[in-house]
Amino acid sequence: MDAQFVLFRAQLDESSTLRDRIRAVVAEIESASRVATAALLLVHQPVPLADVLVKAKAQVEVIKGLYARLAEVLKECPGQYYRLIASSILIHLFPG
Repeated sequence: MDAQFVLFRAQLDESSTLRDRIRAVVAEIESASRVATAALLLVHQPVPLADVLVKAKAQVEVIKGLYARLAEVLKECPGQYYRLIASSILIHLFPG
């Protein structure tokens, strides 16, 4: 019977590690998105539009790379995407 719990514990640890990796990449995406939004807010200031667009475009490239990283992580767990995202949402809603 202990062997069953050892296996179950290993699966829980693996799932937790994967969720943490997803959460880390998503946090980076959110941060880069905030930087892009801040860069775009400069359109309301007396700053040349070309400068505003260069800064925003640079962040878009960063965000593309981060989504590619997220895709690589998700490829490691085919068929589990919705389970992992749902549990991540629950953790956000009910921390601790």
